[in-house]
Amino acid sequence: MNRETSVYLDALRFLAALAVFFSHVGTRFHSGGFLWQAVPLGAPAVVVFFVLSGFVIAFVTERRETSARDYAVARAARIYSVVIPTLVLTACLDWTGSQINPIAYENISQLIGVGAWHLPAILLFLQMSWISSVSISPGSDGAYWSLGYEVIYYALFGFGFYCRKLLRIVGCVALGSIAGPHIIGLFPIWLLGWAAYHACGKTSVHPRLGWTAFVTSLGVMILWIVFANVSVDLAEHHVWEIVQDYGLAIAFAVNLVSFHAVSNSFAAFIRKVEKQIRWLAGATFTLYLLHLPVIFFIKATVPWPQDSWQFRTALIGLPLFVVFCVAQITERRKEGWRSAFDWIFNYVAVWARPTVRKY
Repeated sequence: MNRETSVYLDALRFLAALAVFFSHVGTRFHSGGFLWQAVPLGAPAVVVFFVLSGFVIAFVTERRETSARDYAVARAARIYSVVIPTLVLTACLDWTGSQINPIAYENISQLIGVGAWHLPAILLFLQMSWISSVSISPGSDGAYWSLGYEVIYYALFGFGFYCRKLLRIVGCVALGSIAGPHIIGLFPIWLLGWAAYHACGKTSVHPRLGWTAFVTSLGVMILWIVFANVSVDLAEHHVWEIVQDYGLAIAFAVNLVSFHAVSNSFAAFIRKVEKQIRWLAGATFTLYLLHLPVIFFIKATVPWPQDSWQFRTALIGLPLFVVFCVAQITERRKEGWRSAFDWIFNYVAVWARPTVRKY
């Protein structure tokens, strides 16, 4: 993956997270319908995330994470570096906000209280699997649902890529049985990202064809977002909506491959904006996972009416400010989390090693 493609991926990651953020800000429930035009952006943004995830995993498993242990440590550090601080902050914000304004949290299961019984499923990302009787959200963090897909895809790919023969089959079948048909039904969308990465390295695309495919795929994605008649929640999509999700995913995969083919044309521009894009992308996961608890807290505590400019400014500005501050100790500090998980894996390996007794 060249630098131009890497920066393009970072820009898309941040824009997708921003789209999810505005899709929640724009709802009638949170803002009275302010920025309602952004509400339909949430579902396609998650489809984009799935394809991007497969693309990035294909890159790291080819270049850096050459063993199952390296892969597991890196994935755990990436996920839990944001998940653990977010769950702690969500519990604190929800509890404090519910003490100030109980009505704002009347349909929220508090993590400090009855919702704590859901923590094992939440921490193992089983909240969306069909072994769970209901869909579980950690407090007000409704965006957490997609990790119930994403982490299963990480695990499925890990078994399929690193394991051999019987263990590969048993692991994938067991995970598929736990996940259920809806999660497995969207797994090929994730795999499209993996295929797109390998197509970038193995396929030679003529610049003219590359530009045609890039512009066309971009147009198809814009038209899909504008005109597709799908429900806002990707997890509740029906068969025809899922078919449309696949169409968007294919168009986006083509967009990634075609951009790579013409990426040299963007080299001068990317050199000018690379630093800013990298910095913004460094808060993507935190933005995606933490924004809803902050939005709930603001809605519950600020004194201004929903249609006031003060309320709308707070609803947009404060979550972004909080997210970028928290990102400094979450995903921007992944190496520290990676070292911690590396130590944990070493400790478990030593503890699990059979002891040989000498007589």
